[in-house]
Amino acid sequence: MDTNLLLLFWLGSYDQDLVGGKRLRQYTLEDFDLICQLVKPLSTLVVTPHVLTEVVNLTGHLSEGVAQECRAEIAGAILASEERTSMSAQIARRAEFPRLGLTDSALLELASGGTLLLTDDLPLYLAACKADYPVLYFTHLRGHLYRST
Repeated sequence: MDTNLLLLFWLGSYDQDLVGGKRLRQYTLEDFDLICQLVKPLSTLVVTPHVLTEVVNLTGHLSEGVAQECRAEIAGAILASEERTSMSAQIARRAEFPRLGLTDSALLELASGGTLLLTDDLPLYLAACKADYPVLYFTHLRGHLYRST
């Protein structure tokens, strides 16, 4: 899962009032519900250290007390996740690296092994599609859901 969606899932799980606020302006409570429907049935959430770093850093906009409480809950979620990583040198060799950077290229590296990638990042989604990696584009899913209701 990419950074924005993991942030949505973890911050929304901590406090749904944070959905739609700073760092999550593009998302609604319906989006949070959808991400929960997608993630909660999974036995294990696969994460990369790159995404984890970005998510934890993005909690810096919260007030100090809330940030500490939220990070404590995130710590528990990290412990329940499966972390997979590739060496940065290997990731940097990917053709997509100059365009997408380290975090998204690491997600592509993970998807290259067959792990399903969930993203709301169009360039990342297109790169995964071009490489024929398993990928779901959250924007498509939310568009389908909202048309169905």
